[in-house]
Amino acid sequence: MNIALIGTGAMARRFLAAVREEIEGVRFIAAHSRQAERLEQLRREYPRIECTTDLRALLGREDIQAVYISTPVSTHAPLSIAAARAGKHILCEKPMALTVTDCEAMIEAAEEGGVVLQIGYMMRFHPAHQLIKKQVDSGDLGSIRFVHLERTTFIDFLSADMPEHRKWFIRPEQSGGGALMDLGSHLIDLLLYLVGDEIESCNLQIWEEPRLGVETDALAGFRFRGGLLATVFASWQVPLHDNIIQVYGDKASLFARRTLGPYTDGTVERITEAGRERLPVSYRNHYVLQLEHFRDCIAENRQPLTGGRACLPTERTRESLYRSIR
Repeated sequence: MNIALIGTGAMARRFLAAVREEIEGVRFIAAHSRQAERLEQLRREYPRIECTTDLRALLGREDIQAVYISTPVSTHAPLSIAAARAGKHILCEKPMALTVTDCEAMIEAAEEGGVVLQIGYMMRFHPAHQLIKKQVDSGDLGSIRFVHLERTTFIDFLSADMPEHRKWFIRPEQSGGGALMDLGSHLIDLLLYLVGDEIESCNLQIWEEPRLGVETDALAGFRFRGGLLATVFASWQVPLHDNIIQVYGDKASLFARRTLGPYTDGTVERITEAGRERLPVSYRNHYVLQLEHFRDCIAENRQPLTGGRACLPTERTRESLYRSIR
Protein backbone atom coordinates (compact mmCIF):
# COMPACT_ATOMS: atom_id res chain seq x y z
CA MET A 1 0.00 0.00 0.00
CA ASN A 2 1.37 3.38 -1.02
CA ILE A 3 0.53 6.36 1.19
CA ALA A 4 0.83 10.08 0.50
CA LEU A 5 1.36 12.63 3.25
CA ILE A 6 -0.93 15.65 3.22
CA GLY A 7 0.83 18.06 5.54
CA THR A 8 4.56 18.05 6.27
CA GLY A 9 4.77 19.63 9.73
CA ALA A 10 6.01 18.30 13.05
CA MET A 11 3.27 15.67 13.34
CA ALA A 12 4.05 14.23 9.91
CA ARG A 13 7.74 14.07 10.72
CA ARG A 14 7.08 12.40 14.07
CA PHE A 15 4.87 9.87 12.33
CA LEU A 16 7.45 9.17 9.64
CA ALA A 17 10.24 8.77 12.16
CA ALA A 18 8.15 6.27 14.10
CA VAL A 19 6.78 4.09 11.32
CA ARG A 20 8.48 4.58 7.96
CA GLU A 21 10.89 1.66 8.16
CA GLU A 22 8.83 -0.71 10.30
CA ILE A 23 5.55 -1.43 8.49
CA GLU A 24 5.43 -4.42 6.18
CA GLY A 25 3.52 -3.68 3.01
CA VAL A 26 3.37 0.11 3.56
CA ARG A 27 5.38 2.82 1.79
CA PHE A 28 5.23 6.60 1.97
CA ILE A 29 5.89 7.69 -1.60
CA ALA A 30 4.58 11.27 -1.89
CA ALA A 31 3.88 14.40 0.14
CA HIS A 32 1.86 17.56 -0.33
CA SER A 33 2.14 20.98 1.26
CA ARG A 34 1.12 24.44 0.12
CA GLN A 35 4.47 25.74 1.40
CA ALA A 36 7.33 25.00 -0.98
CA GLU A 37 10.00 25.61 1.66
CA ARG A 38 8.45 22.99 3.97
CA LEU A 39 8.42 20.51 1.12
CA GLU A 40 12.05 21.21 0.39
CA GLN A 41 12.91 20.47 4.00
CA LEU A 42 11.05 17.14 3.84
CA ARG A 43 12.73 16.32 0.53
CA ARG A 44 16.14 16.75 2.15
CA GLU A 45 15.19 14.49 5.04
CA TYR A 46 13.37 11.87 2.96
CA PRO A 47 14.73 12.03 -0.62
CA ARG A 48 12.67 9.04 -1.74
CA ILE A 49 9.38 10.83 -1.07
CA GLU A 50 8.13 12.80 -4.07
CA CYS A 51 6.99 16.27 -3.02
CA THR A 52 4.36 18.46 -4.65
CA THR A 53 2.21 21.55 -4.08
CA ASP A 54 -0.45 20.20 -6.49
CA LEU A 55 -3.06 18.42 -4.36
CA ARG A 56 -5.36 17.59 -7.28
CA ALA A 57 -2.54 15.84 -9.12
CA LEU A 58 -1.57 13.95 -5.97
CA LEU A 59 -5.11 12.67 -5.38
CA GLY A 60 -5.35 11.72 -9.04
CA ARG A 61 -2.40 9.33 -8.91
CA GLU A 62 -3.39 5.69 -9.36
CA ASP A 63 -0.29 4.45 -7.53
CA ILE A 64 -1.45 6.06 -4.27
CA GLN A 65 -4.01 4.07 -2.28
CA ALA A 66 -4.22 6.10 0.92
CA VAL A 67 -3.42 9.46 2.50
CA TYR A 68 -2.25 10.52 5.94
CA ILE A 69 -3.62 13.97 6.85
CA SER A 70 -1.77 16.00 9.50
CA THR A 71 -2.81 19.56 8.71
CA PRO A 72 -4.65 22.13 10.92
CA VAL A 73 -7.98 20.85 12.21
CA SER A 74 -9.98 23.27 10.07
CA THR A 75 -8.71 21.51 6.93
CA HIS A 76 -9.44 17.93 8.00
CA ALA A 77 -12.98 17.82 6.65
CA PRO A 78 -12.38 19.32 3.17
CA LEU A 79 -9.19 17.32 2.66
CA SER A 80 -10.76 14.05 3.84
CA ILE A 81 -13.82 14.57 1.67
CA ALA A 82 -11.64 15.31 -1.37
CA ALA A 83 -9.56 12.19 -0.70
CA ALA A 84 -12.65 10.02 -0.28
CA ARG A 85 -14.09 11.27 -3.57
CA ALA A 86 -10.77 10.39 -5.20
CA GLY A 87 -11.07 6.85 -3.85
CA LYS A 88 -8.24 7.15 -1.31
CA HIS A 89 -8.35 5.56 2.13
CA ILE A 90 -7.84 8.12 4.90
CA LEU A 91 -5.85 8.19 8.13
CA CYS A 92 -6.66 11.63 9.53
CA GLU A 93 -5.06 13.16 12.59
CA LYS A 94 -7.18 14.03 15.61
CA PRO A 95 -9.44 15.84 16.36
CA MET A 96 -11.54 14.69 13.44
CA ALA A 97 -12.81 18.17 12.50
CA LEU A 98 -13.90 21.52 13.93
CA THR A 99 -17.58 20.57 14.26
CA VAL A 100 -19.68 17.45 14.55
CA THR A 101 -21.40 18.46 11.31
CA ASP A 102 -18.03 18.39 9.55
CA CYS A 103 -17.26 15.00 11.12
CA GLU A 104 -20.53 13.58 9.83
CA ALA A 105 -19.75 14.91 6.34
CA MET A 106 -16.37 13.13 6.44
CA ILE A 107 -18.00 9.86 7.46
CA GLU A 108 -20.65 10.17 4.75
CA ALA A 109 -18.03 10.88 2.07
CA ALA A 110 -15.94 7.87 3.14
CA GLU A 111 -18.95 5.57 3.12
CA GLU A 112 -20.11 6.82 -0.28
CA GLY A 113 -16.58 6.40 -1.64
CA GLY A 114 -16.19 2.92 -0.17
CA VAL A 115 -12.95 3.89 1.62
CA VAL A 116 -11.66 3.45 5.16
CA LEU A 117 -11.69 6.54 7.39
CA GLN A 118 -9.52 6.12 10.47
CA ILE A 119 -8.88 8.89 12.99
CA GLY A 120 -5.48 9.30 14.66
CA TYR A 121 -6.51 8.52 18.23
CA MET A 122 -3.53 6.21 18.52
CA MET A 123 -3.66 6.12 22.33
CA ARG A 124 -6.26 3.37 22.03
CA PHE A 125 -3.55 1.18 20.50
CA HIS A 126 -0.95 1.66 23.26
CA PRO A 127 -0.31 -1.77 24.85
CA ALA A 128 -0.71 -0.29 28.35
CA HIS A 129 -4.12 1.09 27.47
CA GLN A 130 -5.16 -2.21 25.91
CA LEU A 131 -4.15 -3.84 29.19
CA ILE A 132 -6.22 -1.34 31.19
CA LYS A 133 -9.19 -1.92 28.88
CA LYS A 134 -8.99 -5.69 29.48
CA GLN A 135 -8.79 -5.16 33.24
CA VAL A 136 -11.86 -2.91 33.20
CA ASP A 137 -13.89 -5.21 30.93
CA SER A 138 -12.97 -8.36 32.86
CA GLY A 139 -14.74 -7.22 36.01
CA ASP A 140 -11.66 -8.00 38.11
CA LEU A 141 -11.60 -4.40 39.37
CA GLY A 142 -15.18 -4.70 40.53
CA SER A 143 -17.53 -1.77 40.04
CA ILE A 144 -15.57 1.17 38.59
CA ARG A 145 -16.22 4.27 40.69
CA PHE A 146 -13.87 6.91 39.28
CA VAL A 147 -11.45 7.41 36.38
CA HIS A 148 -8.96 10.25 35.93
CA LEU A 149 -6.64 11.01 33.00
CA GLU A 150 -4.19 13.87 32.62
CA ARG A 151 -1.68 14.94 29.99
CA THR A 152 0.49 18.00 30.37
CA THR A 153 3.42 19.62 28.64
CA PHE A 154 4.94 23.09 28.29
CA ILE A 155 4.46 25.04 25.07
CA ASP A 156 5.30 28.75 25.10
CA PHE A 157 3.25 30.13 22.24
CA LEU A 158 4.18 33.66 23.35
CA SER A 159 7.89 33.05 22.82
CA ALA A 160 9.59 35.04 20.06
CA ASP A 161 11.17 31.76 18.99
CA MET A 162 7.82 30.06 18.30
CA PRO A 163 7.74 29.24 14.54
CA GLU A 164 4.94 30.89 12.62
CA HIS A 165 3.77 27.60 11.16
CA ARG A 166 2.98 26.28 14.67
CA LYS A 167 0.80 29.21 15.65
CA TRP A 168 -2.30 27.70 14.06
CA PHE A 169 -2.74 25.91 17.41
CA ILE A 170 -3.76 29.23 18.99
CA ARG A 171 -6.00 30.41 16.14
CA PRO A 172 -9.47 29.10 17.03
CA GLU A 173 -10.68 29.34 13.45
CA GLN A 174 -8.00 26.78 12.55
CA SER A 175 -7.61 24.75 15.76
CA GLY A 176 -11.07 24.93 17.33
CA GLY A 177 -9.59 25.59 20.76
CA GLY A 178 -6.50 25.23 22.91
CA ALA A 179 -5.17 22.54 25.22
CA LEU A 180 -8.46 20.64 25.30
CA MET A 181 -8.49 20.27 21.51
CA ASP A 182 -4.79 19.43 21.34
CA LEU A 183 -4.00 17.21 24.32
CA GLY A 184 -7.47 16.76 25.78
CA SER A 185 -8.99 15.21 22.66
CA HIS A 186 -6.84 12.10 23.24
CA LEU A 187 -7.93 11.98 26.88
CA ILE A 188 -11.63 12.23 26.07
CA ASP A 189 -11.36 9.56 23.41
CA LEU A 190 -9.42 7.18 25.64
CA LEU A 191 -11.80 7.76 28.54
CA LEU A 192 -14.84 6.84 26.44
CA TYR A 193 -13.02 3.80 25.05
CA LEU A 194 -11.96 2.51 28.48
CA VAL A 195 -15.29 3.13 30.19
CA GLY A 196 -17.56 1.90 27.40
CA ASP A 197 -20.60 3.77 28.68
CA GLU A 198 -22.63 6.79 27.60
CA ILE A 199 -22.10 10.19 29.20
CA GLU A 200 -25.06 11.50 31.22
CA SER A 201 -23.59 14.95 31.83
CA CYS A 202 -20.31 16.82 31.45
CA ASN A 203 -18.85 20.23 32.19
CA LEU A 204 -15.66 22.16 31.54
CA GLN A 205 -13.48 24.58 33.47
CA ILE A 206 -10.66 26.41 31.69
CA TRP A 207 -7.87 28.90 32.18
CA GLU A 208 -7.63 31.10 29.10
CA GLU A 209 -4.49 33.11 28.47
CA PRO A 210 -5.82 36.56 27.38
CA ARG A 211 -2.90 37.13 25.03
CA LEU A 212 -3.60 33.86 23.23
CA GLY A 213 -7.39 33.72 23.13
CA VAL A 214 -7.53 29.96 23.78
CA GLU A 215 -7.33 27.84 26.91
CA THR A 216 -3.93 26.74 28.17
CA ASP A 217 -5.46 24.55 30.90
CA ALA A 218 -8.69 22.55 30.85
CA LEU A 219 -10.42 20.40 33.46
CA ALA A 220 -13.46 18.41 32.35
CA GLY A 221 -15.83 16.47 34.59
CA PHE A 222 -18.12 13.62 33.52
CA ARG A 223 -20.94 11.52 34.92
CA PHE A 224 -21.78 8.35 33.02
CA ARG A 225 -25.19 6.68 32.84
CA GLY A 226 -23.98 3.78 35.01
CA GLY A 227 -22.99 6.22 37.77
CA LEU A 228 -19.24 6.33 37.16
CA LEU A 229 -17.55 9.71 37.66
CA ALA A 230 -14.48 10.86 35.71
CA THR A 231 -12.21 13.83 35.10
CA VAL A 232 -9.60 14.75 32.52
CA PHE A 233 -6.98 17.47 32.80
CA ALA A 234 -4.98 18.89 29.88
CA SER A 235 -2.39 21.67 30.10
CA TRP A 236 0.22 23.46 28.01
CA GLN A 237 1.68 25.02 31.18
CA VAL A 238 2.99 22.08 33.26
CA PRO A 239 6.41 20.94 32.00
CA LEU A 240 7.30 18.26 34.54
CA HIS A 241 4.72 15.56 34.94
CA ASP A 242 4.32 11.80 34.51
CA ASN A 243 0.94 11.99 32.69
CA ILE A 244 -1.24 9.59 34.60
CA ILE A 245 -4.33 7.38 34.39
CA GLN A 246 -6.18 6.33 37.55
CA VAL A 247 -8.98 3.75 37.55
CA TYR A 248 -10.66 3.18 40.93
CA GLY A 249 -12.75 0.05 41.40
CA ASP A 250 -14.32 -1.35 44.57
CA LYS A 251 -12.18 -4.51 44.32
CA ALA A 252 -8.95 -3.15 42.85
CA SER A 253 -7.54 -0.01 41.26
CA LEU A 254 -5.04 0.77 38.50
CA PHE A 255 -2.41 3.48 38.28
CA ALA A 256 -0.63 4.13 34.96
CA ARG A 257 2.33 6.47 34.59
CA ARG A 258 3.89 7.84 31.37
CA THR A 259 1.64 5.99 28.95
CA LEU A 260 -0.09 9.12 27.61
CA GLY A 261 2.18 10.62 24.97
CA PRO A 262 5.13 9.47 22.88
CA TYR A 263 6.88 7.73 25.78
CA THR A 264 8.19 4.16 25.71
CA ASP A 265 8.76 3.57 29.44
CA GLY A 266 5.24 3.68 30.86
CA THR A 267 4.12 1.46 33.74
CA VAL A 268 0.80 0.11 35.04
CA GLU A 269 0.29 -0.87 38.69
CA ARG A 270 -2.62 -2.82 40.16
CA ILE A 271 -3.55 -1.91 43.74
CA THR A 272 -5.41 -4.34 46.02
CA GLU A 273 -5.64 -5.04 49.74
CA ALA A 274 -2.55 -7.22 49.32
CA GLY A 275 -0.51 -4.25 48.05
CA ARG A 276 0.84 -2.98 44.75
CA GLU A 277 1.74 -5.16 41.77
CA ARG A 278 3.34 -3.93 38.56
CA LEU A 279 1.59 -5.48 35.57
CA PRO A 280 3.76 -6.50 32.59
CA VAL A 281 3.42 -4.29 29.52
CA SER A 282 5.01 -5.55 26.29
CA TYR A 283 5.52 -2.21 24.60
CA ARG A 284 5.29 -1.75 20.85
CA ASN A 285 5.27 1.67 19.24
CA HIS A 286 1.64 2.81 19.18
CA TYR A 287 2.18 4.77 15.96
CA VAL A 288 3.26 1.50 14.35
CA LEU A 289 0.30 -0.38 15.79
CA GLN A 290 -2.07 2.31 14.52
CA LEU A 291 -0.69 2.14 10.99
CA GLU A 292 -0.69 -1.67 10.94
CA HIS A 293 -4.34 -1.56 11.97
CA PHE A 294 -5.10 0.91 9.16
CA ARG A 295 -3.36 -1.36 6.63
CA ASP A 296 -5.20 -4.46 7.86
CA CYS A 297 -8.63 -2.78 7.89
CA ILE A 298 -8.13 -1.77 4.27
CA ALA A 299 -7.00 -5.26 3.28
CA GLU A 300 -9.86 -6.96 5.14
CA ASN A 301 -12.54 -4.36 4.31
CA ARG A 302 -13.49 -3.75 7.95
CA GLN A 303 -14.05 -0.72 10.13
CA PRO A 304 -11.13 0.47 12.30
CA LEU A 305 -11.10 0.62 16.08
CA THR A 306 -10.80 4.40 15.60
CA GLY A 307 -13.03 4.67 12.55
CA GLY A 308 -15.07 7.79 11.90
CA ARG A 309 -18.28 6.46 13.46
CA ALA A 310 -16.39 4.95 16.41
CA CYS A 311 -14.86 8.36 17.20
CA LEU A 312 -17.98 10.44 16.66
CA PRO A 313 -18.95 10.25 20.39
CA THR A 314 -15.54 11.78 21.20
CA GLU A 315 -16.19 14.72 18.89
CA ARG A 316 -19.73 15.18 20.21
CA THR A 317 -18.41 15.20 23.77
CA ARG A 318 -15.73 17.74 22.96
CA GLU A 319 -18.34 20.00 21.32
CA SER A 320 -20.63 19.63 24.36
CA LEU A 321 -17.79 20.57 26.71
CA TYR A 322 -17.04 23.78 24.87
CA ARG A 323 -20.73 24.56 24.67
CA SER A 324 -20.94 24.28 28.48
CA ILE A 325 -18.70 27.35 28.90
CA ARG A 326 -20.04 29.41 26.00
